[in-house]
Order: sequence, then C-alpha cells, then structure tokens
Amino acid sequence: MSLNWAMLGPNGQTPVLLPGEKVFTTQNAVKMVLDCNENGYPGNAGGYWEADGTVTLTNQRIVFAASSPSQTFQTLNVPVLMWKNWKLEQPWFGANYISGILLPVPGGGLSKNGKLSLTFREGGSIEFTTIYRSLLERIGETNQTPQHYEPLPAYEGPSGGASGHTNYPPPPMPVQEGSTSGGNQIVYPPPSPPAPAPFPSSTYMPTPQIQPQCTISPVNQRVYPPPPMPVPYEHPSLNPNPGLDQSLSDLPPSYDTISNK
Repeated sequence: MSLNWAMLGPNGQTPVLLPGEKVFTTQNAVKMVLDCNENGYPGNAGGYWEADGTVTLTNQRIVFAASSPSQTFQTLNVPVLMWKNWKLEQPWFGANYISGILLPVPGGGLSKNGKLSLTFREGGSIEFTTIYRSLLERIGETNQTPQHYEPLPAYEGPSGGASGHTNYPPPPMPVQEGSTSGGNQIVYPPPSPPAPAPFPSSTYMPTPQIQPQCTISPVNQRVYPPPPMPVPYEHPSLNPNPGLDQSLSDLPPSYDTISNK
C-alpha cells in the first residue's frame, strides 16, 4: 500500500500504466475510506483519509484517484496481493461496499496496517469483485501475473447452445410452381406420415390371480338347511282378524239378536 505514489494521466483519474500492466476495469463515483488508527478514531491526524473519486483495477494493483485531491491525499496505490480479508457487503439501505485490511509496503508512506473501504455509489461492485477474485485465483494457480482478464466461459446446454435451448430445424418453405393461368401457385408439401406404433413387448407378464382366503374340499363339504325365518310379533289390539285368536263366545251379540228379544 502506497499513499500519493501513483502517477496519473492527463485527465487526473486514470493511472499511468507500468510495464506489462493491463487495465481490467474502472469505476467512477466511488467513496474511499482509509483508517490506519489503532483505536479507530477518525479524528487523529495522519491516520484517517476519506475522499470521492475513481478506482482502477489492473493486473498488478488497485489505484484510487481522488476527484478533488488535497495536500495530504491524492492517490492510493494497493498491490493486488496486499488487500487481505476483503469482502463484499450488500446492505438493505445504501450502496454496496468492499472492506478489507491493507498491508503496508516499504517506502509506501504508511508504517502499519489499515482498513480500506470502497463504496460504489453508482454500481459496479459485483463486477469489480468478480474480476478481482478471478485475478487472485489465477495468480494463486500459476504464481504469475496474468496479462489479460479471462471471464468464465458461457454455459452450453446439451444441444450446444449457450442458452441451453434445443435448436429445432425450421419448418419447410412452400414450393412455388407455375399454374396454367400464368400466376404462381403455392403448393405446400404433404404432411409427414405419423410415427409407427411401438411393437408390443415380447416379455411375458403373467396375469396375477387372486387366491381365495379359504378352500373347502367338495368331498368333506356339509350342507346345512337354511335357518327358519323369524315371525314378526303383532299386538292383539292391532290384529285385523281378532276372530282367529278369540272364540265366538267372547264376541258381543249382534243387532238382530237384540232386536228379536
């Protein structure tokens, strides 16, 4: 990490590239906060810097250039391997920001570690972190500084397309043939025949048979007569033929017998 060390171009925002250096991305409207105080109090002089400007990521370093430079702060130069434990924060309210710990370099103007925070007010944080993470992975695998950024290849589906959709052939075009009237008559090709029905499977599948729960041998089978049907009970007062249950002597005398007396 070096303070006020990077050389800027004529526009005062982009750095002058070093030998073999390539620019991967540049983001404007970025707020930089650098805190090198041990107690985290920003009022201590010489340990706290805050500015708005442009951040540039190359294959070798991260350069921040203040849009309104002051006597104490103009640029911040950070080698790509000197920003440790960084992470992308996406708060519910406010812009995304990246924060991490900076390690000092000999002759860089700082003698102790500092906390760096970059807030992307107009977007670009996800693109920045994606490129930066890919750059660190390439350096860790090859132990060399890549000369160009290689994004991840696009996903190819089973059909070979980047989007994964099946590429069906276009429908057949109608054929134009001359007619007797001198005009062009559109003749459509006949429809394709239907697909043949699949042949039945040659595998024999036996039909399941339901076995009875119990089997009675016809030799030892005994036939019982059906039980008698129950006789419904009737009350004597509801019997329509009381003479069947009572004797004739119990009946009252008739009208003719009383009149004759």
